[in-house]
Parts: sequence; structure tokens; C-alpha cells
Amino acid sequence: NEIEDRISESLRSALVRIDTQGNISGKCGTMKNKKNPSRCLPRKKAQSLTKAERKASAQKKKREGKKGKQFVKNPK
Repeated sequence: NEIEDRISESLRSALVRIDTQGNISGKCGTMKNKKNPSRCLPRKKAQSLTKAERKASAQKKKREGKKGKQFVKNPK
């Protein structure tokens, strides 16, 4: 459906990918390894976190993702 495609593209562009060093590293959904995805966050949320907080979140996502978890909460 064309409308659904536009909505999902709009939502995807509002999300950013966070690498394990805490850097904002591009659009969400552009990760090559689908079995072990990167952390994706809304752009505003990502920018509101410190680099250390983004790093901790991304590393937790990788750790839990290796165990097969798709949804991983941000650390406190």
C-alpha cells in the first residue's frame, strides 16, 4: 500500500542508528547484520542522551540481541 510505504519511510527517517561507540551513525534499518541489529532511537531521544548513555544502550542491545531478543529496553 502506497500510504503505508510513505508512513513507514517517514517513521524510519525519524529514527537513527547508534553504534557501540555511542555515535549516531545513520538511518535506522540500514544495518547489514539483521541477526544482531544496532540500537535505533528517535533522533530527539538520541540527541538528548550523552555519548556514554548512547554507548551503554547500544552495547546492551548487541548483548541481548545475541541472545535472540528483538526488543531491549534502554538502561537506566
